[in-house]
Amino acid sequence: MTSYDSIFTDNLFFGTKKLNLADSNSLNNKLWTVLEIPTDLILQNNPSKYSSFFTVKTFTKDESDIITEAFDDRGRDYRFNFDDYGNIEILKDNISLLKSPGYNYFKNPISYKTLEETNKQSIFVNKDPNKSKYFYRDDMIISNNKQWILFKKDGIFKLLYNPIHRQSFKNFYNNTPNKDSSGLTSSLRNLVNQYCEIVAEPGDTTPVRRYADNSCNCLQYNDCIDDVTNTNIKNNDYRNKMSQNCVCYAPSCDTNLSVDPSSFMFDSYVPAVKSKISTDGKCPEIKNIVCQVNLSAEDLKLVDSKITQQCGDKPIDTDTSTSPPLSTSKPSTTIHPSSSSKPIPESSLSIPAIIGIIFGLGAVIGIIIFLVVYFKKKKI
Repeated sequence: MTSYDSIFTDNLFFGTKKLNLADSNSLNNKLWTVLEIPTDLILQNNPSKYSSFFTVKTFTKDESDIITEAFDDRGRDYRFNFDDYGNIEILKDNISLLKSPGYNYFKNPISYKTLEETNKQSIFVNKDPNKSKYFYRDDMIISNNKQWILFKKDGIFKLLYNPIHRQSFKNFYNNTPNKDSSGLTSSLRNLVNQYCEIVAEPGDTTPVRRYADNSCNCLQYNDCIDDVTNTNIKNNDYRNKMSQNCVCYAPSCDTNLSVDPSSFMFDSYVPAVKSKISTDGKCPEIKNIVCQVNLSAEDLKLVDSKITQQCGDKPIDTDTSTSPPLSTSKPSTTIHPSSSSKPIPESSLSIPAIIGIIFGLGAVIGIIIFLVVYFKKKKI
């Protein structure tokens, strides 16, 4: 049976298989919290759809209600601080609502640092991923450094120990030989898949999949590719070309990645993968094309119709030896009927790109002509 760096990581992967939880009053039931993958996905090569996390603290019903209300408030009337050592401070009108004996806040019982010694940080502003750097589930909040998890089940919050972003696992990762171009072995990949599915948003159907731990948007290939373009491009040619290079460009691998230096993501996984695909320390060049479509017509009414221009779905540059395929910071173009035409700088487009755009616009114009003729005939 595979073994990782510690009992904490082993139980995350094996779920309940190494724990005797038959007796509901047993010590194991008090010390370990079982989380279930919140999807119908069955992971190949994984022993269970459950993961067990060490339970640091089980909050009372009243304490859980305070945490829930403060989280749902989104910072309007409450101040919610969840620091990198698992300490929690909840204030309303400068009055502390969550306390530990001897402290004016909840003190993590297994942490050696107090809230006064850390940089207090309100870890969320808005749950909307379009307005906040991080995404949080209604039942799961992860600390900024990803080492502590607040998880709610049946109305009760628990503080859990997360082993994935710890020094112990980082040492294990660094000492694991025969990692492939993805920076993982099959055993490490199975563990990453298990962990990321556990922290995934249940029933998520957004173009870019959401996780309570956004490092999964870097670790998981498909999500890493989506993170580059901020949408789900279905073109297989694009996805195959980008799959080995997405770590170079995905925001969750760099600008949006917030982990402690003790995490394997900090200076082990990401730099190792980048070094495999870079030349002289530089990632392959990625080409960006901004597409703009302007439509204008007189007496044209489009009923139950939708026109969308998406760039990058069909890469123009098919030479994989020189650069990866096209990407775009905003793949979908919103069409405004009164928008004015803005020239695209000549230096930003290659000849194949210009040809591609001309053909694309020609197709759009053809559709418009057809619709105009169709609706005029309909009027007659």
